[in-house]
Amino acid sequence: MILKIEPGTVVQFADYIDLHIGHDGNSNYRGALQADGVTFTALDTTVGWDEIEFNAYTDDDETYLDSCVIEYSHEMALFINECSPSITNSTFRNNENGITQTSGESFALIAGNTFINNTRPVSVFANGIDSTLYGNTYIDNVQNYIEVQGQNIQGDGTHIWAMDGAPYAVVGNNISVQGDNNSDHLMILKIEPGTV
Repeated sequence: MILKIEPGTVVQFADYIDLHIGHDGNSNYRGALQADGVTFTALDTTVGWDEIEFNAYTDDDETYLDSCVIEYSHEMALFINECSPSITNSTFRNNENGITQTSGESFALIAGNTFINNTRPVSVFANGIDSTLYGNTYIDNVQNYIEVQGQNIQGDGTHIWAMDGAPYAVVGNNISVQGDNNSDHLMILKIEPGTV
């Protein structure tokens, strides 16, 4: 099932209301969201709303938000759990949390967005960054950095951390870059010039 929201539409949520895309544990319940130029906001901006939750059985190839406005969430405006939607050219403003990626199995494309006046604009896991976070702008956020949850970057290949519009701040745990229990595997973390 695909929910397609047409450009110019405004979707308002009451407090404690979420929009869930896909199921979190059953592959028989896949879903997708397509939104171009849509505003997601609170019914009452003084109270807020919860989140758009992208679950494990979100169809990545069919799911995107482009040129949208996501505002006034008092939880996590976008909650990304073990899936990889595309979030591009959108504005996140006046949210408690802009984008929260909950595991290193998520590789959401987060590119060309603007984060303004959020408490925490972006939180991702270390393994979930691989040329997927770039071209964003960060303005007047309380935490004006990209929060990176430490974890193993493990496997065989290269993960690239691009220079984005804010520093990466590693929190929670150490980061280990290593092969995947195989002497022939080499894991490389490549951090682009100018990155902090």
